[in-house]
Amino acid sequence: YFSESPYALWSDVFLQPDRIGLSRTQNSLLWYIHPRYNDISYRGEQEFHAGYAMIEFPVTRQLTLMVGARAEQTRMVVDPRSDMDEFVPRQAYLVPVQNTIVNPVTGQTTYYYTIEGVPRERAQAEIHDARWLPAASLTYEVLPGLKFRGAWSRTIARPTFLEIAPIITFDYIENETVIGNRDLVLASLTNYDARIEYLGRASEVYAISWFRKEIAHPIEKESFGYLSTDYLLTINYPSGDLSGIEAEFQRKLDFLPWPGRHLTLKVNYTRIYSEVVIPENQRISLAIHGIDRETRAMEGQPKYLFNAGLMADFESWGTSLGLFYNVKGDTLKSGAAVGETGARPDIYTLRQGTLNLTVNQKLGTRFTVGLRLSNLTEESPVEVYRVAGRPDVLR
Repeated sequence: YFSESPYALWSDVFLQPDRIGLSRTQNSLLWYIHPRYNDISYRGEQEFHAGYAMIEFPVTRQLTLMVGARAEQTRMVVDPRSDMDEFVPRQAYLVPVQNTIVNPVTGQTTYYYTIEGVPRERAQAEIHDARWLPAASLTYEVLPGLKFRGAWSRTIARPTFLEIAPIITFDYIENETVIGNRDLVLASLTNYDARIEYLGRASEVYAISWFRKEIAHPIEKESFGYLSTDYLLTINYPSGDLSGIEAEFQRKLDFLPWPGRHLTLKVNYTRIYSEVVIPENQRISLAIHGIDRETRAMEGQPKYLFNAGLMADFESWGTSLGLFYNVKGDTLKSGAAVGETGARPDIYTLRQGTLNLTVNQKLGTRFTVGLRLSNLTEESPVEVYRVAGRPDVLR
């Protein structure tokens, strides 16, 4: 259609009745009109009830034991609302769907993700859970100032509203499209901790720690492609574990000339080992796309953390300063998954360091002025697609 009139409108032609709706040609549509607003909102409620009993008693002059238990009840409800309820109630809400394919010869089940419209009752999410969470710890004073600590406990981890709500959300900070999963359940953790520490004179600390977490149904993130968009989805994996060692050092530098007595140095290093078991149907599906493994690293856990801080406190001036350098090693952002367009590999955020400065100045006895400068080295996060045995691909 052509027009030489400066007043002609696109809608004058293409929205005429004979150009809207079904076409007489098989498997084709003409223009499709839908309501201007297609917004989905939700009301979220969460309610926690908990109580605990604990007893701490000295077994000997050097050994102290503490035992207890916590009863905890969780209720989380997400009730969505959509503008499309009036027009297409059976497809008013968008949820991720895991489509399975069974190999008739081998019997193996593979899968891929799509996004489908469902009625409101299939988009609602509820979590009701009640647990007993026991805990025990001991402290043994080997020498004055030198202590050994050990602990065992059971805890839980809950999903967030955004992770279970049937909402597609674009995160402008992370540049991610997130979709909720109403089938999430709580993760259960068994925790082990051991620490030996020496506390010297004022603010002097030397410590080495070991920790381990055994997790049932860990809450993990996957990335899949559907209709040319990458979606970030949170699901429960069968099991996982996380362990690591940590070294901590803190000391005043008063053995140095001025201003040494005003300075404190603090250094911390943590090495982390994490692993989750990949669901069998996902492992088989990824193997078809050349990503064959039974386990992978845990989402959100860096390979290491390093923190160093130099703090200065001039009490007579009312001035305090802090210079902090933090390094976070390669971190899995989301695991590989299979979508309509194939597999998306693991997404990693590469090592990143940040240098921060804080300055605080007291003004009289009632006021303090503060200044904070962040990321002075201007390091930006870099993300890559990663498959074992292959070079990283910039994302």
